[in-house]
Amino acid sequence: MIDSPEVLQILPNHPTLEPLDRLINSLYVREYALYFQALAEIEQLLKKDRYLATHARVYTREMRRKSYAQLLESYRSLSIDYMAEQFGVTREFIDAYPPPQVP
Repeated sequence: MIDSPEVLQILPNHPTLEPLDRLINSLYVREYALYFQALAEIEQLLKKDRYLATHARVYTREMRRKSYAQLLESYRSLSIDYMAEQFGVTREFIDAYPPPQVP
């Protein structure tokens, strides 16, 4: 996706899409602290949109899950403290996050 000509034509040239550009690229290069900062900015933008506001929480949760899964892919055992350090959040933040509810 990051090498797509359509994406490369639009993202770098629009300042309003800069958080999305950082989100995509930071996930690709595995800079999770920057990823979480960009995700927080995008969440705020989504909450301001009347059509997307109802989906902001679900989107944010899924994007967090995606980054957790990506980090866990490369490690057989991983401590919560290491994950918190990599994501730039506290241990309690990661430990307290509830799993998605299955309907």
